[in-house]
Parts: sequence; structure tokens; C-alpha cells
Amino acid sequence: MTNTAAGPGVTVAHGEAEGATVHPQWQSENQNEEEYHWQGRAVPKDVYDALNAPYRGQHFGPEALKVLTAFKDIPVFVPTLDDPTNGKNVRTQLVCIYDQRFKHTAAYCRINPGKLLPKLLQNSDVPDEFKLNLCDSAYASSAKVWKADYLEKKRKAEASVDEDILNDAEESLEDEQDPSAKSRRARQAVLDARTVDMITKEESAVLNVLLAIMFFACAIPFAVIESPFFIAFPKAIRPAYKPPGREHLRGSLLDDVYAETLESTAAKLEAKPGKKTLGLDGKTNVRGRATVNVIEAKQGISAYVKTSYIGAQEHSGRVHADIAKGVLGDGKDWVAVVADNTGNMRVMFELLRAQYAWIFFLGCVIHVLDLLIEDIAKLEEFATILSDFYFIVVFLKRYGLLYEAFNGEQKKRHQNKAFSLRLFPLTRFAYIYLLIYSCLRNWSIIIEVVDFPEYKLTKAKYIKRAGKKNAHVRQDFARFEKLTSSRDTKHEGSSANVVLMPVTLILHFLEGDTVPPSYIIPSYGILYHHVRNLSEENVLAADTIDGVQRFFRERWLGTSRKVGLRNDLHCAAFMLDPFVRAAISAVFGKSELRRIESTFEDDNVYAAFKVWCGGTENSRYAHLISEYQKYEAGDDDYGTKLAALEKLVRARLAKEVLPGIASEDKENRAVFMLRVMQGLTTIGSAPTFWRSLKETSPERVLLAKFAVEIHMAVCQACGVERVNKDADVVHCKQRASLGEENAVKALFCYSNLRLQQRSKESFTAFCDAVMSEAEIECMYESFELHDALHPAALPATVAARDGIVDSDTEGSEEESESEDEDAQDVLEIPEGFTQVAKPVALLQGRRDLENLYVMLRWEITGWQVGKVTKFDAKRKRHNYDILWNEGVRGSKLGLDKYVEDICDIVHEVQSSDVRLEDLIPF
Repeated sequence: MTNTAAGPGVTVAHGEAEGATVHPQWQSENQNEEEYHWQGRAVPKDVYDALNAPYRGQHFGPEALKVLTAFKDIPVFVPTLDDPTNGKNVRTQLVCIYDQRFKHTAAYCRINPGKLLPKLLQNSDVPDEFKLNLCDSAYASSAKVWKADYLEKKRKAEASVDEDILNDAEESLEDEQDPSAKSRRARQAVLDARTVDMITKEESAVLNVLLAIMFFACAIPFAVIESPFFIAFPKAIRPAYKPPGREHLRGSLLDDVYAETLESTAAKLEAKPGKKTLGLDGKTNVRGRATVNVIEAKQGISAYVKTSYIGAQEHSGRVHADIAKGVLGDGKDWVAVVADNTGNMRVMFELLRAQYAWIFFLGCVIHVLDLLIEDIAKLEEFATILSDFYFIVVFLKRYGLLYEAFNGEQKKRHQNKAFSLRLFPLTRFAYIYLLIYSCLRNWSIIIEVVDFPEYKLTKAKYIKRAGKKNAHVRQDFARFEKLTSSRDTKHEGSSANVVLMPVTLILHFLEGDTVPPSYIIPSYGILYHHVRNLSEENVLAADTIDGVQRFFRERWLGTSRKVGLRNDLHCAAFMLDPFVRAAISAVFGKSELRRIESTFEDDNVYAAFKVWCGGTENSRYAHLISEYQKYEAGDDDYGTKLAALEKLVRARLAKEVLPGIASEDKENRAVFMLRVMQGLTTIGSAPTFWRSLKETSPERVLLAKFAVEIHMAVCQACGVERVNKDADVVHCKQRASLGEENAVKALFCYSNLRLQQRSKESFTAFCDAVMSEAEIECMYESFELHDALHPAALPATVAARDGIVDSDTEGSEEESESEDEDAQDVLEIPEGFTQVAKPVALLQGRRDLENLYVMLRWEITGWQVGKVTKFDAKRKRHNYDILWNEGVRGSKLGLDKYVEDICDIVHEVQSSDVRLEDLIPF
């Protein structure tokens, strides 16, 4: 039975349907009192009255009611387990009649029209007339601001007609005065005619970050972003995009890009094997403040870390040591510290060695070679030659008319191969060779300068102007004429460069980030052999040649005042690099290898072991010596592996490196050695060898770890020199007001963002390097490579996707079945492929190898790519299913049948007819 007299929407229920879920409901204590229902639920009378009253009975003034007329009033009852009350169960939902998406829910008697007004004014769907009506009687600041903006826009719109008439008149007048104005307006009209551009906040944020990266990576001054000429460019590309302001750029955007660059730099360093090398060097910044720039490096990568300001402290080795300690921390992640060879840095080394006994402290190899050239340049005969050629260059550049005539004649004769005259910084003696070489290269023009009409005109003009007070002007012209007319001048310069050229070339070779420390010993050994065998036909005096040889000996080990080049780490690296030793033996003979080895003792290698073991002769030290002696004697399987590797290096040198070396380079022993080492970097490296050996004993694992770590050390501080130059670009005179904290962040981004652009080794590039065109075409036809080429499909491509290219990529080589077969290429693993562990580990079962790819060269079919599709744990043999061709039956891969040797990829090619001996002139 139902009472229908309770009012609209109200029922009084006396029963529930059978089987219905019964909810706890409020019941009146007075059984005779009439029950009120709201949406089928019993509620007290006061709750019922509130739900039916407008705005739940809340009263408003006339201004508030104006705001509420924009909303539909909807009562809401919130059911609870407790007895219903107005405060707990009654709500009001306001839905905007102009925009159904705009909703507001308020508690009982808590409707606040003042908070709704700003949201109404900001809503584009609410009519402006309604908003204006609200603002006429509202006193809120938001209403006043909106009304002022609205009236200003309306005023501009009403004035646009008059402005158009005025603009037409102005354009006509402008066309008469400036004919190019019409083309500018036409260009702008093309941009204005585009569809209206829209941009989201997310898009704008992305564009802001990309724009900031461009500013920081290119060292663009922050003020440029507010230049109207710059603003016009992004506006033309994306009209809706508003570039950030100067403060935004140098504030939060710089912080965001700095944090992102910090993470990516750390990831790239972590992707390299081995430990890091710390480098530091002092510099005076644009404000005249003394600073120390710090880098961290591994082979192939050098990253800026921070700049420390010395302040009012004394510039001493102790201050530098404190800065280094702040970066080294506990020192467990570092293998070496490198710096130039100044007195402060040597004091720093001694202080750090007491705390970090296991770290190698290296003087910069490049700095030592530069000091060697400085020693040679101070010899009396060299100093005279240098002074003469320096004078020639300065004289020609001093007089503008004369220098222009020289440049014109140079371009006429050499066209695109012109080599301009060079000078050298007073602190960089390595460029002396280029100074002399630039003169010798243009000598045919230099000796004819005195016959130029411009020379005669310049001479007459400046001698007349100088008078008797400046007699040196007349003397300079006389000296220039004497030097250019003498045949001895050119011969002396050529003789000097015979000594300087190989030293300079090797210096610039060793300053690269990818040159391992094992190349230092043979480079200097070949240089010393070169100066010991200078031709007697050389016009240099015997005393000069003796002085050069003496300086080479002094800079090898060092004297009381001069810093030596040799370090125990260099010696150990050379002995543990079978690639460079095999190359020297193949090209120059066993005798040359023995001669280089005689420049140091086994004790130097043992001393490196001792440092690596923490400065003590502990059990690790004994194990290293024991295993090293086996390696040196060829015991265990070392002899077989080293013989196979030497055979491989000889074959690759004969096929790939030696034919490309110019004959004139082969005539100079030092330059020839340099070209061989440059080519050797593409054949293999010591970490490749040591990381591919079987872990047959703990001693071998220990020696391999030592070899890899020291070969990843960086033995020159050129990375810090580059950062010093970057600092001059970022914190230049035009940006002297840049704060020190922002200067460090901007320098970090500028120096390290370039790591992002390192080349990526792709799978196709690998195929191009190791396969013939027919093999590539056949493989592409028989296998769908789109899955294999996609980085996301290959778990081993994390480093490659980040732009990391490891010159010491692991590889392997199998032994030849017979001693007569020629060893050939050592192949690097392409992007997306990973080195497989020992066969024993594979046969135990690794399910994570599913959905990976394997690449093998079959004797008949050649190269093929296969996909690991299944692993059968029950089978002991042939338990991996390899799909070699989509749609064709699978093949079984028996990994226990493959021989493990130096590398894990087998590559057999036909032997070359070219003999190594035919390519070596001595």
C-alpha cells in the first residue's frame, strides 16, 4: 500500500519487493508520523524540505543571484549508513547552462558565488553580454580586470576600420619611398593566410626544451631570445608558439636541460667498460678569477664535470688535491688521475697518492711532448731557424697591401689547395712545425714577393714614413730580402722539419680520446730511433743533433728538473696489448719489438701491478705476476692464441692498411709507424682480446680485469684543454655578467650535449663492412630484417641507441683447423647483437635468449641471420631452435660444436695474393 499524498516525488512505502536487497533506512520513532521519501529512500522531513528548496534553502543577495542564474540547480542526496541529516547528506550540484562541462558541487548551505565568478569570466562559452552584465554590479577585482580587457578589445575592433584606411594610405606612401616594402608585405601575407595555428601546453613545453637545448649547445647568448629578429623566426614557423623569455631560459629551462644532460652523460660513461680517469687543469675566466676545470674520461669519451673557484686561496698543490678529492670520493670508480706536469700538479699527485694508493697518477703525455719540442726549439741552431721563419710570416702579415697581394697570388697558383701562413701560440710549441711547413709550402711565392709592385710601393711608403728615428723598418725589409734570396733558408727549414714533423704528427695522434695507452711506448721508441738515425746529409750541425738526442733521452725518464714521459702504466699496457706488439713485429720485425721492450724492465710492469693492488705486494699481486709470466712465456693456451692473433694482424695489415699508406710516409720510419697504428685501431684492441678469453682460472680473470682497466685509462689532459676553450666560448666577454652557477651549467650543457651526436653503428653498416654485395642481397631476400633492425626488438641495443660507440667492442675469433690456414678478420658485434657466454653456460639453459638473433657464416651458403625461437630444457644437445628463413623449417644449433677462441664470430675469407713483405720498404 502506498500513500500518494506525501507530495511530488515522495512515497510512503510499507513493504519491499520479495527478493530485493534491503538497505538500512531511517525510520521515524513516531509510528504515526508520516514518512517522506527521496528517490525511494526514507528521509526526515527537514532533509526532504532542504532537497526541495531552491539552493537548499540558502539565501543570496542580488549580485550573487546574478551569478547563479548561469547555473542549473540540482539537489543531491548522498546516502549513508547513519541517520540522514542536512549537513551530512544534502549537497547542491550547479551545472553551467552555457557549458555542460562546467560543474560545481557544494555542501549544504556552502554555495560561494564569489568563487564561481572568475571561472565564468574565463569560460569562453559564456556570452560576453552576460559577463558584462555581471561585471557592471560586481566589486571583485577579477570582474574589473575582465571588463577593462573587454572594453579595450572592443575599442581596438571599432578602430580597426579607421586603421585599415590609414594603413592603406601609409602603404602607398611607403611603396613610393621604399620599393622593397611591397615584397615584405607580400611575404608576410603568405604567412598570415595560413590556417589559424593552435598549440597545446604540452607542445609548447616540448618546444621550449628543444629551443633551450639549441641555445645551450650552440652557446647562443640568452639575450638573443628577446631580439625581435629572432622572435620573428619561430613566429613564422609556428605562429601560436610564444618563445620563453630570457629569465625563463636562464632559470628553469637551464636547470631542466642541465639535469637531463647530467643523466645522459652518466649513462654514456657507465656504458663503457673499465673505470674512469679524472683530469683537471687551471684557468683564469673572463672575470679574472682563478678556476679549475674537471673532467671524467674513458677511452672514446671525455665529459666535463664541474668548475671549482679557487678564490682567495693560494694556488698550491694542496688546493688542487682538495678539488680532486671532492670528485674522487672513495676512489673505487677511478683508475687514474691525469694533469699537466707543473709543480702544483706534481705536489697534488703526492698528496693524493697517500689516500688513493690504487690509482695511477699520470703526467699528460701531450704536455711532455710539447715540452720536448720546446727544448729542441731552444737549441741555438733551431732557435735561429725558428726566428727567421717566424719573422717571414709576421713581416708578410704586418703590411695589409703586401699580404693581400700574397694571398691573391697564392689562390691563383694553388686554387683550392692553398695553405695559409701560420703562427703558433707561445705556449703551444707543437705548432712550430706548421709555421715552418706553411712557409715551405708557399716558398715559390715568398721568394717572388720582393718583385711584386705592391712590395716596392709598401717599402717606399714605410721607409719614407719611418725616417731616421725608426731604422728597424729599413732593417726589416733588408732582412726579409736577405732571407728570401738565400737558398740556405729553405734547406734549414726543411732540415728542422725532418726532426719536428714526426714528433708533431705523433703528438696530435696521441691526443685523441680513442688512442689506448699501449701506443705511447712504441710511439716514443720509434721517435727516438728516428732521431738517432738522422741522415748525415742533414744540414743541421752535429752539436744540434746531439742536443736533440739528449733531450729525447731526458724526456723519457726525466731528470731532476725535467718531467719524463714513461710511466709504469704505459709499460704494462704495451706488454698486455697483443695487437700493437703483433703489428710492430709484422711491419718492423722482431728486432724492433725487442728494442722497444728493452726501454723498460719487467719491474716496471710489476710496479703497475703493485699500484693496482693498492700499493702492497698482497696475494692479488702475486697472482698477477704468476699469470703474467705465463702470458709472456706462452704457457697454457696463450701461445696458440697469440700466434693466431699475430697471423690475423699480419693478414689484415697486408690487405687493409699497408696498401693505403703513401710511399713518402713509408720512407720515414716514425711516420710509417704512425700510419700503421692508425690503421690498427680498426683491426682490434687489447680489451677485445682479454675480454674474450676463457675464464679458466681466477688468476686469468684477475689479469684480464687489470688489462681492460688500464687500457681504458686516458693518459692525456687534452679533454680539459677542450673544456677550457669551451669556457671561453660560453663565458666570453660579451657574457661576462653571466652568474657563476649558470655559467657552470651552461658550460656543462655546451660541452656534454655534443656526446649525443656521436655516430651510431648500425646493423646495415656492419653488414656493409663484412659482407660482399651478393651476400647482402641474398640475406635481405631470404630474411625479413625489419624486425631485426628495429631497436626495440633487440634487448642488446641500449648502448647503441644512446649513441655509444665502443671502439673496444667485444668480438671473437676461432682458431684455424690447420696451421697453414691464414687467420683473417676480427669482426665487431653489430648493433643489436650480444656476445654469447661460454657454451657450457648455454647448454645449462638460458630462456632469456629467446627472440634474439644469431649471425653465422656457413661454409656453403655464406652469411645468414637466424632467430632464436625456442629453447628445449629437456634436451642436452641441439636444444635451441634457430629459424634461418621465414616459412622454412627450422635448424638446430649445437653450440657445443663451435670452438671458442679469441672472438665469438667466425669469418673465413680467401687468402690474399699480396704479401706483407712486398708492402714494407725495409
